[in-house]
Amino acid sequence: MTDLDERLRAYYDAADEPPPEALARIRRRVLTPQRRSPAPWRWPTLVSAAVAFAVLALVVLTRSASVPADDARATLELVAARAAGSAPTALPGDGFVYARTRQLAVNSVFGKDGEARYESESLIETWAPADTLRAVRIDTTTGLHARPLTADDAARLSAYGSTYQTVQQRSTTTPNRAELPVRAYLAAIPTDPHQVVARLREEVETAYGPPPRGSAKPSVDQRTFTRIGDLLSEAGVLLEPAQRAALFRAAALLPGVRELTERADLAGRSGVAIGYGMPNGTREELIVDVDSGQVLGLRTVDISSGTVLAWSSSEQRVVRAVGGKESAR
Repeated sequence: MTDLDERLRAYYDAADEPPPEALARIRRRVLTPQRRSPAPWRWPTLVSAAVAFAVLALVVLTRSASVPADDARATLELVAARAAGSAPTALPGDGFVYARTRQLAVNSVFGKDGEARYESESLIETWAPADTLRAVRIDTTTGLHARPLTADDAARLSAYGSTYQTVQQRSTTTPNRAELPVRAYLAAIPTDPHQVVARLREEVETAYGPPPRGSAKPSVDQRTFTRIGDLLSEAGVLLEPAQRAALFRAAALLPGVRELTERADLAGRSGVAIGYGMPNGTREELIVDVDSGQVLGLRTVDISSGTVLAWSSSEQRVVRAVGGKESAR
């Protein structure tokens, strides 16, 4: 048994101990250096993000098969251990959360010959007071790196006189996520994963109620998994290390959580995908960096085809003023 295995077993308190074969598989997969394929839209390293991902993307990947739940639990425990050992974020009394999100979307233009599709990127930057997380400034750039999906799409876009390659920028001070959790809510998140699961299950049951029998609506546990991903990706910078660790361990407690065999690449940032199947045939995935214990982004995948339906790559940082992008020291 290696030192890594010993650490995994020592830290594993969120559920039953994973078997030796699961530990061996996870060591091989997540700790082996991976070669990154350069993406045509790859930008310099991003610095943050805290808005939801709700755009559609049509990016066909090799279908990723799921692996035993024990592997997902072992990976989540390793990520939790790294998160627990990270340094807490220093929050100045009047600080702001600067968030930068990168998204890829598929758009449609219609004309006499039918639909023409193209994909383009968006960049969204927000500044929100750390005590409320309600945006006071939102800068949006759309139409970046626009390109037709096929040669036929290119011909139709040209025939329609589409201006799809136009880059547009706008800045607004209208809050767009008033429902984001406030600091008081975040401070009350437990550090015990069982308590986290109980609390979030109660929240989603109160908000949505149990789905009717045979309905295509997500179950309480499926919504709980999504909620964990939202908290880690949207407010992770404001959580204490022990709270982030508890959220990862809480995800490991949910029945049905799976790890995917293929590493996920979000805008050149490679991580491990932890997924949860939804009743509509999609899988919600949390993309994590095992080495740092950080969430790299979220994505939604069509299970039958392996098509990525939506993704968002994000990071966060605390700054001293609206418009600032350097970390507060």
